[in-house]
Amino acid sequence: MFVSSPAIVLNRVKHTDSTFITTLYTKQMGSVSFCMKIPKTAKSQLKHTLIQPLNLLSIEWDHKPNSTLQHIRNFHSSHPYSTIYRQSQKVIIASFLTETINHALRQEHQGEVYEFIEKSLIWFDEQEKDYDNFHLVFLISLA
Repeated sequence: MFVSSPAIVLNRVKHTDSTFITTLYTKQMGSVSFCMKIPKTAKSQLKHTLIQPLNLLSIEWDHKPNSTLQHIRNFHSSHPYSTIYRQSQKVIIASFLTETINHALRQEHQGEVYEFIEKSLIWFDEQEKDYDNFHLVFLISLA
């Protein structure tokens, strides 16, 4: 079954020299693990830099229900961040949120909180100041 869905990158782990496993939280299917090949060309490697924790993507894959690891056909950034990975305080907050969201969404959720997480991350990225307690407000709202 071919699936197209927005997704949030939860984590990325190198599996072998040529592959890594990434977990994405999709709006349609909840948490889904993907096996991705590490590209060898410079142009393709640039695209794989999008697979960073908390990045918002739009992905397409052929979903196989009996397989625990899926394979992405195509993906692109749906909202490129302008400040989250450039400001040291936001990087620290984003790292904390990545771990917390990843643990919170381990159970089977069918994208129930996807829109809340997406809107919160976009708001966090757009803030220039007054975001010091964002992670606390986010976690209280998520609970």
